[in-house]
Amino acid sequence: MKALRTHLPTSLVFRLLPVVAVALLGLLALQPSPVGAVGTVAKVCSQTSPNLYTCTLTISPTIDTDPGSWLVQMDTASTGTFASTPVVSASTTGCSTLPGVASPGSFISGPAGTADYDVVIGSGGCDSSATVVITETIAVTASGQVCQKVWVVASSPFETACATVTYTAPGSGPFTGSIAPSGASLVVFGGGTVMDLGDAATAAGIRSVWLTTGGMLVGYVPGAPSFVNAGFTMAFPNGVPAGPVILVASAS
Repeated sequence: MKALRTHLPTSLVFRLLPVVAVALLGLLALQPSPVGAVGTVAKVCSQTSPNLYTCTLTISPTIDTDPGSWLVQMDTASTGTFASTPVVSASTTGCSTLPGVASPGSFISGPAGTADYDVVIGSGGCDSSATVVITETIAVTASGQVCQKVWVVASSPFETACATVTYTAPGSGPFTGSIAPSGASLVVFGGGTVMDLGDAATAAGIRSVWLTTGGMLVGYVPGAPSFVNAGFTMAFPNGVPAGPVILVASAS
């Protein structure tokens, strides 16, 4: 027995094609589209004093965003921590109102935990070409990279931005850091006796040294009579510890 084969008339096939095409387009329209995609995230850091950096985090979404929160979290592998609450820069563009910052941030998810801070998008939202610039102060604990994760929508994939930083370890000698030829500078002393500090300051052309102790700024003037430096000597009877950032004034 010959196999039974069914043939559709050619005219019927051409009539069914538009119907099938419309049905397929309808199915495609039902598929979920990506949400909360972030176009670009960039991070730039510059050193302001030993182990302290000022950084800018720039977020540019590829979608229009409604009022709400963008979530920012320091990567656990980073070599720094936030020294203060970040601030949204006035150079931000593309948002109806200047966003704010809420710290600590919102819950992201079980695996991710909580954001370090939220970028709060105000009334009117931000358009797809917006550029939101956040200024951060970061204290570094090791040389390497400071990386942050950014979610425009908590349920969306995050984007990561990194910047390279350098940690200055306290030494066992004079100052670490750049000393301006005139005016004030912030440096790190390697530790030692008050006399060691005085000798190092004299060699570096420093007129006076200032440290904070007990919430007060105490000064030391190398080569000055003992009564001038009595307060400093009493504040540091066992010498000056290594590590703290100190203020120095150059002699010229």
